[in-house]
Amino acid sequence: MYDIYGIQPHNFGFLETSDFENFRDLGYFNEGAMKATNFSSPKHGAVIHLTKNEAEILADQWNFDF
Repeated sequence: MYDIYGIQPHNFGFLETSDFENFRDLGYFNEGAMKATNFSSPKHGAVIHLTKNEAEILADQWNFDF
């Protein structure tokens, strides 16, 4: 996730990677895959550590295959 200050209103962009060499653009906040479910404007995010078990639980919850 990264800040995009060059557009109005300001927004966030999202990229996805599994190897930190190849990146897939997921678009801007509230567009496409990054549609908000419980708030309407961008918020600053955070990066947290997840155990493998925690990641699997979240993947199951959101039907994500990794």
